Amino acid sequence: LLSQKILALVTLTPIFIIVAYVALLYSRRQIHTLFMLIGQLVNEGLNNILKQYIKEPRPHGCKHSGYGMPSSHAQFMGYFGGFCILWSL
Repeated sequence: LLSQKILALVTLTPIFIIVAYVALLYSRRQIHTLFMLIGQLVNEGLNNILKQYIKEPRPHGCKHSGYGMPSSHAQFMGYFGGFCILWSL
């Protein structure tokens, strides 16, 4: 199904964003891009710490290992969206 392929690509969005950070840093060398990348990496570290602290199991039947809450994808995109909104103000 086409919708499954589109959703599969959407789940890869964080990887596309990290690649875009690196490409922007390499081509433009702007300090705000560096801060955005560093903030995103700190956010990922915070996510791992929160997962170990909260220890919420993943839903039954999930094939992934590890804890499920907080969602890495949701936190990643939340930081990205928040940074973009604040940057545009």
